[in-house]
Parts: sequence; structure tokens; C-alpha cells
Amino acid sequence: MDLNRDETWPVIFHVDMDAFFASCVLRERPELRDKPVIIGPDPRKGPTRGVVQTANYVARKFGITSGMSVKQALRLCPDAVFLQGSRELYREVSRSVMKILREFVSSDSQLKIYSIDEAALNLSDQLDWNDVDQIIELIGEIKVNVWKKERVTCSIGVAHHRILAKIASGLQKPNGLTIIPPDKVLERLNPLPLKVIPGIGKKTARRLEDQGLRFISDLTRRPRNSFLSDFLIHVWDLLHGNVKDSVFWRIKNGEKKSISKQRTLDVSTRKVGELISVLKRLISSVHSRMIKNEYYCRSITLIVRFDNFRTINRTFTFVTHHGDYQLLVDAAEDMLVDVLQHHRHPIRLLGVRVTDLKKYQKSTLVRWFRGTKPITLATIS
Repeated sequence: MDLNRDETWPVIFHVDMDAFFASCVLRERPELRDKPVIIGPDPRKGPTRGVVQTANYVARKFGITSGMSVKQALRLCPDAVFLQGSRELYREVSRSVMKILREFVSSDSQLKIYSIDEAALNLSDQLDWNDVDQIIELIGEIKVNVWKKERVTCSIGVAHHRILAKIASGLQKPNGLTIIPPDKVLERLNPLPLKVIPGIGKKTARRLEDQGLRFISDLTRRPRNSFLSDFLIHVWDLLHGNVKDSVFWRIKNGEKKSISKQRTLDVSTRKVGELISVLKRLISSVHSRMIKNEYYCRSITLIVRFDNFRTINRTFTFVTHHGDYQLLVDAAEDMLVDVLQHHRHPIRLLGVRVTDLKKYQKSTLVRWFRGTKPITLATIS
């Protein structure tokens, strides 16, 4: 890409808090910042089936990950300090951080909050790519304000599209700063595995690897017309600079915002096979309504209600709008497995909801497989 040919590339910041839950708790125990800290029940204080909620970066060096049993975590790191978390504390710190971020945008529509610890800012009306020093200066202001107010750190990625900015924010954690100018995207991202791209989970990554697509360079160096999947074509376009993020992200009035379906189970259960079977039927129903009404979706939310009537939601956002049944199933299954790892109660209700809907043109629909075929490559003669 020639940066000088077009000076209107958007400037998107993606702010990702570092080990957020652990960082919130460690505000009260700063003397433990350099020690391996795990948020979860201490197995040394009695029998427990608890799991690791999160861990600071010192503990992660021992191989400790979220969802791991605390007993296994203790075996990996016998000197770990176990602390209890607080949902109210997490929410309080998150509200404060998002309030700080709002001060840097000119309107609420240019701040998109993804989760309790993650948000994107569209700063295209304030910054441009001809003055990277000014971009760095603003990153510094955000980091300093968040640290002064809440004593937690964040990693910030900057790119011309929010998906690229999200990838960038994870490249130099913790307290990282990664800027990917529009003309440096391939140079910076080609060496990375494809699984860093949102929407390519473990199952999709394995299917792509079977077809010789393991790294981003494996995809970007193939001809665009070698792909039959709109999803991969969009990723190719995104990485080659053919897709720009919009300046305003607000959903237009009158657009349908979601399609959902849920079911209360006859008997509460934790059996994965039974739950996935129900999940696939729910997604099939939602997917049929999407196609009937000519919608693509950008996000899928898993709704889970336990037998103690506590309800939780998990959301996965894809790299682009799409109508691929199998991608929806893969994302929902991954979220369900994660929920089962973190919660021990049987499940009495499952639901799915697709959001950020967008009308498609019928002429562009032909390449979607509705989950009947794997993502595959066209034959080049």
C-alpha cells in the first residue's frame, strides 16, 4: 500500500487491560506484584474443585492459565499466592476505565466497549497516519490516566481497522504499545499464526492447517481467487488494505439488532454431548431465520442458566459479518466448554443470540456453505 495515495485511513485504538482481574486485586496488595499470584480458591486450605479465574503474568510464566484446576496450578507453581476476587471490584474499576476512555473521543459513537476489560476508540477525527508521534503521545496520555486513577495497566494496539488494532494490542503484553501503520500490515502480521485473527478458533485453525494455512503469510501470499469462503476472502482483503473501518459505528435506526433462540432442558445436565446437541439445534434455528431475512451477523452470544437460576452470557465477535453455520457452531462450542470449565453447576437453560446484523446482497451469498462443507480452497488451473 502507498500511504501517500490516501490520507484518510482511519486511526483506531484498541485498549486491552492487562490480566484485569488479577490487576484489580493486586491494587490492594502491591507488595505481591512481583510474585506469582492466582485468583481462585487456595487448595492448601482444604479440599476444593475450584479453577483459576485468572493469574498475573508472573504466574503465567509457569504455564498457569484460566480455567485450569487450582490443584494443577499449585503443582506447577508451589510458591503461588492465591487470592479471592471480587466481581463488584471488577465492575467498579471497569466503569472508571471506560469513563476515562470516553474523555478521549468526540462522541459516544466512537467508543465501542467489547467487554469489562476491552474497548476500541475511533480517533480518526483527531489523528492521522502522517503524524505517528502524535499517536504515541495520545497513547501515553491514556496509559498515564488509567494508571493514575486505577493503578492498573493496559496494552494498546493502533491500526486502521479495529480487528487489526485488537491483534496489535495483544502482541506486546503487558503494558504494551504496538502501532501497525496501513502500509506495514503484512510486514508485521505475516509471521503470526492465523489463530490470532478473531473468528479463527481452535477448530477452524485445525481445518485450515490441514489445507496448508497455518500462518498469516500462508493466506496472504495466495491469490485472492483461490478461496471459496467469503470469510477468508474478507480476511485477505483486510490484510491487503482493501477494507477500511467506518468512522461511526452506531447501528442505524430501523435495523434489526438481534435474532435469538433458547430452550429450557427437561433435566439439568453438564454432559457435553447432550448440551452440544441442543446448542446445534438452537443455532440451526437462528441461522435459518438469518438466511430467511437476508442477514449476516458479526457476533454470537451464548446464554447459560444454571440450576441455581444464575444466568451468564458469553460473546464471540468475528472478524467480519458472515452467514456461515459452522463458524457459529465452532464459536458457541468453544464458549460452552469454557463455561463448563469455570462453573460446576448443571445447566438448565441454553440460548444463542446473533447480533450486529447486516443485510447482504443476494449476489454475494453464493460462496457460503451453510456448514455443509469445510472451508476449502478453489482449484487453480
